[in-house]
Amino acid sequence: MTRDPRPETTTPDRSTPHDPVDAHERGLPRRTPHPGVPDVPDNATRRHDPPPDGAERAAGGPRARARPPRPDTACAHRRRGLRRLAVLLAAVLGAAWLAYLLLFSSVFGARTVDVVGTGLLTADEVRAAATVPPGRPLLRLDVGAVADRVRGLPPVSGVQVERSWPSTVTIRVTERQPLAFAPVAGAAQLVDATGLRFATVPQPPPGLPELTAADAAATTAAASVLAVLWGRGHEALRAELTAVNADGPFDVQLTLHGDRTVRWGSAENSDRKAAVLAVLLSQRGTVYDVASPDLPTVR
Repeated sequence: MTRDPRPETTTPDRSTPHDPVDAHERGLPRRTPHPGVPDVPDNATRRHDPPPDGAERAAGGPRARARPPRPDTACAHRRRGLRRLAVLLAAVLGAAWLAYLLLFSSVFGARTVDVVGTGLLTADEVRAAATVPPGRPLLRLDVGAVADRVRGLPPVSGVQVERSWPSTVTIRVTERQPLAFAPVAGAAQLVDATGLRFATVPQPPPGLPELTAADAAATTAAASVLAVLWGRGHEALRAELTAVNADGPFDVQLTLHGDRTVRWGSAENSDRKAAVLAVLLSQRGTVYDVASPDLPTVR
């Protein structure tokens, strides 16, 4: 029998564990352990910890289950809800209490009525006409109705009613301006620019002309002429005026100091007639006719 001339090869036993000492003896480098790290044999199986939830989700792993809220978190939510409810309830109760004070309580009710702007009238006369209910809450006070009642007084041409907190009502009155007076038995009636006889006084104010008119239409025409003469620029002519007589709406005459008479005619073109008359008065005469302002005459 012929033997194989090739040398015999020994197959290492793979079941034998690796020995680091044998490896060194065979010329392999020895592994030096790191300080603080336990030496793990080369053939030891390393245990891998599972990745955190975030890493597992990022890697496409199963989604982690939501943890139930902790008891202290739930209590905090309940406390916040109760605080919000308490604040809302307090706001509602505060608004209801304020509405009661403003609308139904006498705390902000009318206790004082101040009157401003009276001359012919007295403050008590205005208060009596206003009839402001004592203690009426100011927000529920009908200031328009109060103003209408005060405006019903003949000497009043305008009125304004204001609420002054907490408990005062202020009434501002504008009285009519008298332009003339009409004599009556033992007294004088004041006449305004509309011809209304709005007040009776024992003595007429100084500087007012006496007005005599045949009827209401004549009174209205005469008052219209006086309203123009009481405007700006006619002060000198107004100072000369002593009386106005109107036999009709187209027959108004003025009486000036020095027994001078002015035939005015109707109330139309009164501004132009007043300007023409101011020039004519520089001439001597007793009768000045400006009924036709384009053809005035002096006699």
